[in-house]
Amino acid sequence: MRSNRCLWTGILVLGAACGDPDKQPLFPRAVGPRYRLDVRTELTQVWSGDTIRFSAMLAPRLGDTTRRLAPPPPVLWSVADTTMARLLDNSGPSIRVIAKRTGTVIVNARADSLQGTAVFGAISEGDLLDSIPLRSSTWMSGPAVGDDGTIYVMRSLLSNGGNDSLAAFAPDLSLKWQSPLGYTNVNGTPTILRNGTIVVGASSRLFAFGPTGIQLWKDTLGGDIESTPALDGQDNIYSGRQAAGRVSKYTSGGALVWSDTGASLKVAGLVVGDSVVLWGSFVGKRLIGRSLRTGEVLWVDTLAGTPRYFAPSAGADGRTIYVPARLYVYAVDGLDGTVRWTYPVGGELFPQTPVVDADGTIYVQINTSLLALNPDGSVRWVNDSIHSFAYGNQGGAPALAAGGVIYTGCMWSDGTPALCAARTSDGALLWRQSLPVPGFAGPITILRDSSIVLQTLDVNDASYLLRFRGRHALANAPWPMDGRDYRRTRHATPWP
Repeated sequence: MRSNRCLWTGILVLGAACGDPDKQPLFPRAVGPRYRLDVRTELTQVWSGDTIRFSAMLAPRLGDTTRRLAPPPPVLWSVADTTMARLLDNSGPSIRVIAKRTGTVIVNARADSLQGTAVFGAISEGDLLDSIPLRSSTWMSGPAVGDDGTIYVMRSLLSNGGNDSLAAFAPDLSLKWQSPLGYTNVNGTPTILRNGTIVVGASSRLFAFGPTGIQLWKDTLGGDIESTPALDGQDNIYSGRQAAGRVSKYTSGGALVWSDTGASLKVAGLVVGDSVVLWGSFVGKRLIGRSLRTGEVLWVDTLAGTPRYFAPSAGADGRTIYVPARLYVYAVDGLDGTVRWTYPVGGELFPQTPVVDADGTIYVQINTSLLALNPDGSVRWVNDSIHSFAYGNQGGAPALAAGGVIYTGCMWSDGTPALCAARTSDGALLWRQSLPVPGFAGPITILRDSSIVLQTLDVNDASYLLRFRGRHALANAPWPMDGRDYRRTRHATPWP
């Protein structure tokens, strides 16, 4: 004789049959959801703005078989916090969710009385990762990046009387070393030679340091250096001095090759072909081409716009240079000085260093807008909501990222300083991230791990190095950021 008992399995069973099994119908009259609910996703972390797909599987519990079960109930989905994410659809065994911002997203599934939960993390491009005080007013300087990812910037040493030092940071912004310079007037960005030597101008001296921070040499010519050195293909160094009206060429080992007065380098130069092109002079608003070999003046352009602390850049042909000046952007043949076109930006406006994309588009940040120019100087688009974040006539430069994105320091309409990202195709704003330091920004750098670095100055003249989460690598383009490349060579060559 068979016993009449109920079987309890420790799971939820609705409509379970009790009594004589021989008298059980093939399908019980009251069949509950004798299922388990599994919620699955392939990813545990995604970028906000991307979609992530979830699926639910309703399977028989323990030893049940589909022969004894009613059709599975439908699955309904929800997110625990709608400010964090939203559903793109809400039916079927598979759905999509889009995260709105950085944080943890909890996704719930319900099928009758069954519930399931899955969790994933969302990260956002532009999230602030690090903020390092540099205690320096050299905010116009930007970082140079070595082949191993080391970041070289200027930093003040309180123990050295507040004078500037060259500091080396690991990619995560942990300090590796810093070497004092003994001077406080540093307006240029470090330049890295192929052998890893770092060259930087400070006040009236040009310094060279090895990758471990040991000083290798310094020059003794005197005269304030207000620019970043430029390199040729042999890593010879070209440096200008504003007050002395002097331009000099050095070997990579620091030997003086030639030096001439009368046409100093106020902003920055760049090497084009067999000449070094210098923007700004001791007297006048001149763009000057000099022989790399002898220093002889090859040509001189007197331009209407006044040179400021924004450097020229070059196009894909390796000879057309784009010169930012007060009121204008110029396209000039760097080999003979011919002015190819002039674009008036209007008003008392200061274009920043232009960046040049693979298709020849020139992007320029000015006080009141971000604009894109075609290779012939005509306007492709203008975004009037992205205002310049630089300090009047000094400071920053945008950077081009792969994937059709441009990053720029901007001052939003409400006066909030921010890091902005825009689409290169039409200038549409993709996102903006307010800065933790109210002040002004130097040039933007995209590091090798795709993070974004910005050096900024607060209201007390203290400088900070900020690192933001980035999603895109530096664009493969003729001149994607200030100085052209990670080493800041300022060397124009045909591209690609």
